[in-house]
Amino acid sequence: VFPILWVEKRAKDEWRGKLDPSDPDAWWSSYERFVLHYARIAQEEEAHIYSVGSELASLETETERWRALITKVRAIFKGRIIYSANWDHYEEVTFWQDVDLFGLTGYYRLTNSHEPTLNELETSWRILAASWSVLERLRAS
Repeated sequence: VFPILWVEKRAKDEWRGKLDPSDPDAWWSSYERFVLHYARIAQEEEAHIYSVGSELASLETETERWRALITKVRAIFKGRIIYSANWDHYEEVTFWQDVDLFGLTGYYRLTNSHEPTLNELETSWRILAASWSVLERLRAS
């Protein structure tokens, strides 16, 4: 289960990764309610994996808030927990050790073809991954 924030009012080219709440305590309280609500649903439906967040780059250094949230999710949800960082920001996440799985949303151009074959996509991904050591860098995080 992968609940995700949709920012309705935002500046041009702005995304959820640049959130800057004017009242951080209120924001985290609201986000906690959101995350725990879906954690309960995920548990009731016997999901295997639950995401506590995605691409919240501007908030990824708030380690203690993330740890507290993850602890509360674990009290509700018994499956594995993931966080999904943006492809260019995963090294800044300060709480990888608190989740079970690393998530990485990558918006990489693998082909210019409008109808690529699976083999073409797999080959392009292997070349890309090898070129900037994604796996090694994730393992080091």
